[in-house]
Formats: sequence, structure tokens, C-alpha cells
Amino acid sequence: MKKLFGAAKNRKFEQQLASQTSYYENALAEQRERITALLKNEADLNASLDEYKKREKDVAEVMLVVAEKASEMETDLKLQYALEIERLKLFQAKWIDAYETLAAKYGFEKDVLNLQAVAVDTALSIEKMLGKEFGIRLTSSSAPEEHFKKEAERLSSEKTELYDLISSLKKRLGIDPEEEAAPDDDLKKLADTLAG
Repeated sequence: MKKLFGAAKNRKFEQQLASQTSYYENALAEQRERITALLKNEADLNASLDEYKKREKDVAEVMLVVAEKASEMETDLKLQYALEIERLKLFQAKWIDAYETLAAKYGFEKDVLNLQAVAVDTALSIEKMLGKEFGIRLTSSSAPEEHFKKEAERLSSEKTELYDLISSLKKRLGIDPEEEAAPDDDLKKLADTLAG
């Protein structure tokens, strides 16, 4: 009986051991599955992270190219505006020269001075606007341009002096500048008065 009792005890122990072993094997299998799932999830997340890093690098490169293009465009626009200003200055100088030639021929210096004032005022307004909007400073001039400006200023002051001299001569000779009909008539009157 002792043997029978010992065998039953042994069987019960083996059943408990088998039950415990089965439980631990199941738990271990579940943990292995969970670890495998977590490792797969980690691999997927790392792959996604690598993809995002690649995209981030691509975006950074695109942003760099865009910034360079924008800088090139801004420089190009500034250059175009500066060239346009220079072209307009040349255009202005040609027309002022042509107008001064006509003024010297027909004697309407006052109109020339008004035109010059309007042209200079317009040029200054454009330069101020470009300086404010685009940071273009057109005041730094080259030596030929400085010489041209000084010469234009000198001629302008000479025209003013000449106009003042003509006005004082007209007053001395009794010609009223307000009642002048036309430049040709004015020249004839002046010539007649000087001759007579």
C-alpha cells in the first residue's frame, strides 16, 4: 500500500509538474509571440523612420534649391530695375537735351526748367520707391554719371541765370513777360527794341 500510495503521489506530482510545465510553456510561447510582434513592429517603425528621414532630407534639399532660386530671382529683378532706371535716365537725358535745344532755338527756358524739375522729381520718387521696395540704392553713381549730373546741374543753373537775365532785360526794355504772345514775336520785339 505504501507503494501504491507513493505511486499515486508520484502521479499527482507528475500531473502537477506536467500542468505547471504546460502553463509555463504556453506563457513562454505567448511571450515569444509578443516579442516577435514587437520586433516586427520595431522594424516597421524603423523603416518608416528611415523613410521620413529620407523625405526630410529631400525636403531640405528642395528648400535649399527654392531659396537659391528666390535669391537669383531677387538679384535678377534688382538688376533689371537698375538697368531700367539707367535706361530711363538716358532717355530722360536725351529728351532734356532735345528740349533744351528747342528751348535755345525758340526761347522757352522757363518750360525747360519746369520739365527738368518734374523729371528730377520723378526720378527721385522712382529711386525712393525702388529703395524702399527692393533695397536698391541708385544713389551710388559711377564717375561718368557723376560728371553728367554735375554738368546737367551746371547747365541748369546757367539756364536759370540766363532766364533771369532775359527777364530783367525784358523789364528794362518795357516788355511785359505776362503779355507775351509767342516766342517768335517776343524775339522780334526784342530785336526791334535793341535796333531802334
